[in-house]
Amino acid sequence: MEGIRSVSEITSYIMELMENDPYLTDVWVYGEVSNCKIRNSHIFFSLKDEEAKLNCVIFGGESKGIRLAEGKVVAARGDIKVYPPHGTYRMICEEVRSIGIEGLYSTRYKRVLERMIREGWLTKPKKKLPEYPQKIGVITSRDSAAFQDILKTIEERYPFVEIYLFHTQVQGEGAKKALIEAIEKSKKYDLDLVIIARGGGSQEDLWVFNEEEVVEALVGIEPPVITGIGHEVDRVLIDFMADFPAHTPTAAAEMAVPNVKEVYRELK
Repeated sequence: MEGIRSVSEITSYIMELMENDPYLTDVWVYGEVSNCKIRNSHIFFSLKDEEAKLNCVIFGGESKGIRLAEGKVVAARGDIKVYPPHGTYRMICEEVRSIGIEGLYSTRYKRVLERMIREGWLTKPKKKLPEYPQKIGVITSRDSAAFQDILKTIEERYPFVEIYLFHTQVQGEGAKKALIEAIEKSKKYDLDLVIIARGGGSQEDLWVFNEEEVVEALVGIEPPVITGIGHEVDRVLIDFMADFPAHTPTAAAEMAVPNVKEVYRELK
């Protein structure tokens, strides 16, 4: 085939374009710090705003005394470079400065929380869970470990219920729209309760569960709602809207149904 290029050739060409572009050399970029990790004294993190994310690295950053905190807004100086093994680009940072403004995510979180308080959503009476539910809606990804954990837990504890899956993305582009559609679809079914779940992740991964439109979609939902988002340390805004927030998808499933073995023992 004439004109065919190897992956390495294309990557080298892109590298040359980027490294010779003065716009991408010794440039200052500001954004909110997320996904910060330290490996062998190197600091790997992302800078992000509401529209995009830029992966960054400070080689030897820890030994230089550099400390970054999740959610803080900083300005970083460095070069944008291609990383051939992953076919990605990232910023090699030489300098990082705090610019003293509150994190963009923190600001958005507080704005939505303030609306929840203003609208009275946090003070509405919590619904009771049915003692022996028959129909449970689960809003999560069909391919997720969270869904498998829920199915396994319910099967072990109380295998007499019908499970209705409302599949949705749980992170990334399009997740907000998909999650809202799943919530709205669940409202059309006669369910005894609804579980909204996903496994743990970074602030960025879980952010869709803090989106104002997602929170608002839960207003007016009739059956009681159990959330099981992330791990024990994770807390998202839809937890405040839930009738029963659980720490994990498994804990949400345990909360949703009785343990049939315990029921049998009580009847004896």
